[in-house]
Amino acid sequence: MAVFASMSAPQLAAELSGAGIAVPDGGFLSRFLAPRGPKARKKPEPIVWPENLDAENCLAALSGEPIGRVRTFAADAVEDRHILRDVEPGRFSLFSTVGDRASLVSGITGPELVVTLVGLAGLADGVSASAAKFDLTADAASAFFAALDHVRLLTFASLVERVGLRSATFDMADLEAQLDAAGDGADNRWFCALHSHLLDKPIGRKGLKAGCESLVEQGYLHVVKAGRSRLFRPSDALVGAALDLLIPLPAMLLVADNLSYRAMLLSGGTPWVMRRHEDGILLESTSGRDAGNLVFNVIGRMLEVADADIAPNAAPSPVPEASPKPGRMSGKHSTPPRKANPPTASQCPACGTKIKPGHLFCTECGARMSA
Repeated sequence: MAVFASMSAPQLAAELSGAGIAVPDGGFLSRFLAPRGPKARKKPEPIVWPENLDAENCLAALSGEPIGRVRTFAADAVEDRHILRDVEPGRFSLFSTVGDRASLVSGITGPELVVTLVGLAGLADGVSASAAKFDLTADAASAFFAALDHVRLLTFASLVERVGLRSATFDMADLEAQLDAAGDGADNRWFCALHSHLLDKPIGRKGLKAGCESLVEQGYLHVVKAGRSRLFRPSDALVGAALDLLIPLPAMLLVADNLSYRAMLLSGGTPWVMRRHEDGILLESTSGRDAGNLVFNVIGRMLEVADADIAPNAAPSPVPEASPKPGRMSGKHSTPPRKANPPTASQCPACGTKIKPGHLFCTECGARMSA
């Protein structure tokens, strides 16, 4: 495994140019290498490669095929970790960027990569008190996350002022203000901003009115004043989600390019999963173990497809979702528990841990499970 950290964009651009490696336009690497500010015009200092590092292989690794990305969030910054196919078969590279600085780890095995990325999620093994599940259309999702952020804002204000939570009613202007705050340079501790990262595009006001109507129909919003100046009151399910997600960091966006899969894990006291699907967004609470298993299986399937070199038009196996829990609520309606025979566990060949069927890697040591 080769590791090199703290290279700047101008340094890396000069090294790639000197090695004769072309960077395709529009890719993640070209975006990282784009000139930024007056410092970008200065002649960069050369990268000092460690003696035990093969610089040529490291540079070649950066031209490998991107197969996925993991993004972690701070209040005012994001760190992207791009997963690339390595020059050595069966191995991968992890190119991490924060601002205009980057680090590279190449020659990683699949199990090593899985364990590393699962650790980034910072998942506690908590279980949500509300056990909620919200299946939202695209317009409803924008309205829902704006309402969620507004309730969180009122909650924070009540804590600062040491008073009880005032009436949580709001109007369209309040929701528009939350969406407007999710633009460039937004604070990633708010869900309108995280929603924008999940969709990989800005979230505007378009469709907000239709989204509110959809939430009213689903029972997530209640109309307390009709007419031109409509006032809404959030349902108990929405308020419960806002309190569960009051402090949602750390958040981790998981993108599997070769599976067309995007999901975000939110881990405060309680883990939640926010997942994009064809019709909109699914937001549901889960447990730390189930969320960890989801990351294991998505990353494992991503690497399995990359190893098999499946053609772009091939249909990969479906990506598993977070394991549902009996009695989970969807808004105000609860789902009755289903009786099912417990699955037969298999054992990890490396450490002996019992693993549920369908898992590609051991959830304890990261070893690949036999077929």
